[in-house]
Amino acid sequence: MVGSHGLSRSVALRISVCVALAAVLAAPTSGQDRYQVDPGIADSETRPNQSPPTDTGNQGPGRYDEPPPPPFDYWQPTWIPCQSLRTNRSLVLGHLYWGADILGWASKGVHVPPLVTSGSIAAGGNGVINQGDTAVRFGNSFEENNMRAGGRLTIGWWFDTNQTSGIEWHYFEVDSPTTFRASVPDRSSILGRPYLNGGTEDAELTASDTRFHSTVVGTVGDQLTSTGIVFRKLFWGTEFTRLDYAVGYRHVHLADRVRVHEAFTVTPGDTEIPVMVNTPVVRVDQFRTVNQFDGADLGFRGWWSNNGKIAVTNKASISIGSSSNTALINGYTVQGTGNSAVTTNGGVLATPTTAVLRRGHSNFGTVTELGLGLQWQPICNCKFNLGYTWFYWSEVARAASQIDRGGTTNDTFRLHTTSYWADGINGGFLMQF
Repeated sequence: MVGSHGLSRSVALRISVCVALAAVLAAPTSGQDRYQVDPGIADSETRPNQSPPTDTGNQGPGRYDEPPPPPFDYWQPTWIPCQSLRTNRSLVLGHLYWGADILGWASKGVHVPPLVTSGSIAAGGNGVINQGDTAVRFGNSFEENNMRAGGRLTIGWWFDTNQTSGIEWHYFEVDSPTTFRASVPDRSSILGRPYLNGGTEDAELTASDTRFHSTVVGTVGDQLTSTGIVFRKLFWGTEFTRLDYAVGYRHVHLADRVRVHEAFTVTPGDTEIPVMVNTPVVRVDQFRTVNQFDGADLGFRGWWSNNGKIAVTNKASISIGSSSNTALINGYTVQGTGNSAVTTNGGVLATPTTAVLRRGHSNFGTVTELGLGLQWQPICNCKFNLGYTWFYWSEVARAASQIDRGGTTNDTFRLHTTSYWADGINGGFLMQF
């Protein structure tokens, strides 16, 4: 009995030890594992310095808010036209841009003296102003002040896709040709070239009762071109406004010309030109001026828009440098044709003692350009422009101002200069790549 009782106690003790050991192994290692805790909350409890998790509803574990965006940098805002360009790996997107404009400009006129007259043979005026029925057909008026067409090309490169600094090249050209033509195939009327003979009105005849196959062609016109390259830099900006400054180099060229070309054939009885009968004669007067400016270009570019689609733009620049003015005058008369032709210096108004009279000087000069316009941006990389431009050059020489009606010679010639301006509308587009 004793043995069986002892055995029973030994078995019970072993069972108790096994049960206790199983209970210890089955127990959790910490109290927090007894509950279903959101990982985000648990993480926040272990990191007390972080903000509490946001309420994500049924979207799974909680997430933290993104940090707030930095304040707007008014001195270096982002001006890239298309957000996709920031990630595109092309070498030109966000950098290269170019534009083209059509110009409709008028310029400061210049007085052209009377160059061609006409009248009837019966009236006896002989092409002399204020005699008979003589009328001025070409000249004695302001010319080169009419509206003319031109074009402008702009190419630029931004150094960074935020478009805060870059380099820009421009070129524009405006032409203003005016042509007069008159002819008298027979000997029915008068065409004359008026001039002053010792202060008194007189005229050389192109068409008369002794000259036929007579033609006069007169041309007056100028050509204005400008090119330059500048460094552009964002000076100040907001979400609605941008102001750039530009520093660089500018070259301006103005070529002006007055030319009269006359041709006729001499018949028997003509005493003014001692040549053989039926000899063709050509007379030419040509007055040209070439003006060039080279200097430093300083300016500002402005942009304002409250919606990003319609914007007001402006431009102001002044160039300071050297302005050179040169006059080239020549006149000649050709009698005969082919190998028998004889050429002599001098026409009617251009009578230099040498083949070409040349005078010029250089002086300090300025060139100013002001512009105001509207800009429409229908898509992110294309803009259309419509505006007004005013251009001013402090000192130029005009061809018509160099004409002396008493005869332009080496001894009497004096170079005349004046200011020059041109203004008008311009419209075009700008493409941003």
